[in-house]
Amino acid sequence: RPWRSVLAAALASGAGWLSLTGGEPTWRGPAELRSLAALCRAARKQGLRIKIESNGLRLPPELDGLVDLWSVAPKFDSKVGSQTAAMHYDSRVLRRLLRLQGPSGMQLKFVICYDKAQPRLNDLSQAESLLKTLPLAVKRCPIFFIPEAYASGDYLERCRNLEAALSQRAKKLKGFDLRVQPQWHRVLYGDARGY
Repeated sequence: RPWRSVLAAALASGAGWLSLTGGEPTWRGPAELRSLAALCRAARKQGLRIKIESNGLRLPPELDGLVDLWSVAPKFDSKVGSQTAAMHYDSRVLRRLLRLQGPSGMQLKFVICYDKAQPRLNDLSQAESLLKTLPLAVKRCPIFFIPEAYASGDYLERCRNLEAALSQRAKKLKGFDLRVQPQWHRVLYGDARGY
């Protein structure tokens, strides 16, 4: 069982959470999903909580009841202002996740692209439109707006500009738990990769 080394490393780290990401954890074949479910069960038995990073396209039944937090980043193409074949999500899956997990078991993340240090309004409009289609319980989920990491210019300035743009839309999104969150690897390491 190759996942045993992952569990051993997580336990040795002293962390309280095991975060599964990279590629798309939910887009696996049946054998890989069974292995992922076994890892989740074993980690939970050892006291770890499970977080899965996902794009919100698929909710495999193999993972039902095994994930403490779904961190979902719906994808859309900001240049065209909508979903495309390469950049998409399934709002039915998001509604199902919200129903199964409740607001404390789900968070949404929107990566916002930029034009000359200003957030793309299409990105903010797409996020706003999606949020308004979801059940009211989504208002109690943390909703993160994250500046893209590798656009040109000062990253912290982009964070501040995103905060200002989001503040202007706050009346339209009243009651939602909106947050601006930097990509910490960008803040700590700049453009250096490989950390």
